[in-house]
Amino acid sequence: MSLRYYTVKEANATLPELEPLVGRVLELRARLSHESRAIDALSVTPGSDLGGPLFSRLTVEVGEIEDLIERIQSYGCVLTVSYTHLTLPTSDLV
Repeated sequence: MSLRYYTVKEANATLPELEPLVGRVLELRARLSHESRAIDALSVTPGSDLGGPLFSRLTVEVGEIEDLIERIQSYGCVLTVSYTHLTLPTSDLV
């Protein structure tokens, strides 16, 4: 990923393109967080199926998150680990 510096005007123009991408990452992340509790419960239950549709769906969703993060980073943006905010580097020259 190469960092790109945005003017304030460019950053404001780019945000509408990025908002749905970041929103989808947040949506998937929330769902995965919720599902992780179900996975934890299954992993301690003897005889439980640790494969099946739940894990298939989660695998697809993790892949989607990775693709979305790559798309966001292709703008030269920095997405923090918490996924709670996006940083668009701006130049001092506005």
